[in-house]
Amino acid sequence: SLRCILEPYIRVASTPWLERPLASQAHEFESRSIQQINDCLPPTPLALLFITALMEQKIILSSSRRSVLLSATTAVSTLLHPLKWSHLMVPMVPASLAGDLIQYPAPFILGVPSEDAENAELMGNLPRDVTLVDLDIGRVILAPDFGFDNETV
Repeated sequence: SLRCILEPYIRVASTPWLERPLASQAHEFESRSIQQINDCLPPTPLALLFITALMEQKIILSSSRRSVLLSATTAVSTLLHPLKWSHLMVPMVPASLAGDLIQYPAPFILGVPSEDAENAELMGNLPRDVTLVDLDIGRVILAPDFGFDNETV
């Protein structure tokens, strides 16, 4: 009896995904990810994020919603198309690894959940070459060293 009530809802919710080829599912996820990041960031911060990624900088995406972190990291790599992000990209960094990964010497895109107490403290003490994107507030805080060639300064 409960199955009779729920079956139409389950069918409608799952049919579009299950009946699509895998490549089509990936394209749909990328499209929805771009929509999600457009909802989180106004145009100017989104443009700053795009430029930061094009310049292969260190980027941390922060949100209290874990699904948004996955969508945002996917969207950043999709926005770079036809280029590809060839550096470290971790959509959701565990709190136990966040401190170590932030010190990684090469460019990266990391998704760090902001609800963890350890991560909140870490966000206040970022290295000078890391750009922070707060998806909950909709702002980009550029790295203090952004745009400077540290070897010649």
